[in-house]
Amino acid sequence: MKRTALTVAVVACAASLSACSFSFGGTLSADDVEDAVVEEFDPLVGVDSQEVSCDDIDAEEGATGACTVTYGEEEYDVDVEVTEVDGADSRFEMTPPEAIPGYATADSIADLVNGRLTELVGYAPDDLTCPYDVPGVVGATTVCTLTDDGVELDVDVEITAVEGQTFSLDIEVAEQPND
Repeated sequence: MKRTALTVAVVACAASLSACSFSFGGTLSADDVEDAVVEEFDPLVGVDSQEVSCDDIDAEEGATGACTVTYGEEEYDVDVEVTEVDGADSRFEMTPPEAIPGYATADSIADLVNGRLTELVGYAPDDLTCPYDVPGVVGATTVCTLTDDGVELDVDVEITAVEGQTFSLDIEVAEQPND
């Protein structure tokens, strides 16, 4: 598996790229930190983590701990730091990265799907759009919209393999037009 150093990403703070804090009572058990990593990181990545493993962290200001979270075949190192201790309450901080490695942009997915469909049917559809970027991990999905001759169809796209910045896609065009 490929290991990539990465601080934990937090959906609520991803837009501002600032640090976020979370409160837990008493010591920060590995289970508490793992739950927080899954709750905050999985939605940003777009797929469920296969495995999360964290250290127990001392409930002392400045204490740090490490986690490893696995998405597809990629392992990410996650750093967590205790920022405040007030009696039984401990707050820890997770700083989102500037970008998660291996993202496939919506435009690049649309280009790949458009190219593949053109090869299959012999011409390009009138329009093909994908709504958002997709993390480059096996199992990540999106639904694009194909428009041809005024008819809209959903196109399900799933990343089936990742090698560096190259993604293999499984593409399935809906049999029935959108309403």
